[in-house]
Amino acid sequence: MRTTIDMDQQSYRLAKAIAAQKGVSMGKFIAEAVQAYCGVEQPTESTFVRTKDGILTLRIGRPITPEEVTELIDE
Repeated sequence: MRTTIDMDQQSYRLAKAIAAQKGVSMGKFIAEAVQAYCGVEQPTESTFVRTKDGILTLRIGRPITPEEVTELIDE
């Protein structure tokens, strides 16, 4: 659905920067933010993504902590 929203400049810049960092549109980012605010859980996507320098990485929907890496190595 298309809509128009009014927001202050600081919020717009933050939303635009975060959307760009996540690699999604402003609309998708705002929709995700509203759903997160309301407690709607987002499905986690696991996909392979090639970074700007050509490294193939696995995107699992959230950052992996150093503790999780250590735990997996120990297993």
